[in-house]
Amino acid sequence: MTITSAITGIVSLNNWLDPKPGLKRIIDNIVVKISTIIFVIIFLKYLSLKYKIMLSINLSMIIYCYTLSCINYLNNSLIWIPWHFGMHIISAISMTTIMYVYNLEHHFKDTMIDL
Repeated sequence: MTITSAITGIVSLNNWLDPKPGLKRIIDNIVVKISTIIFVIIFLKYLSLKYKIMLSINLSMIIYCYTLSCINYLNNSLIWIPWHFGMHIISAISMTTIMYVYNLEHHFKDTMIDL
């Protein structure tokens, strides 16, 4: 999971250092979609219900921020930038939470304190 996040971050950074339509943008979009699928599978398959509910709220906030980002970008409004940044912040928090909870529930079961 950590490797997935690192690869996604590096590919996205490479794209956004010089954001132009082309191969870098296509690769960025593909890698982000693959990374999202991996995290959703882990989220659905391995996490307990209480964390699924919490992260479902985060997922709806990510979709909301992404949608507003796209709408504002298409309307040539610079307000797309904070919405897009917000989407990345919420995504990072969600992915970190998924990795943390997955490790708690599957690697540290014997030492886990019930929250």
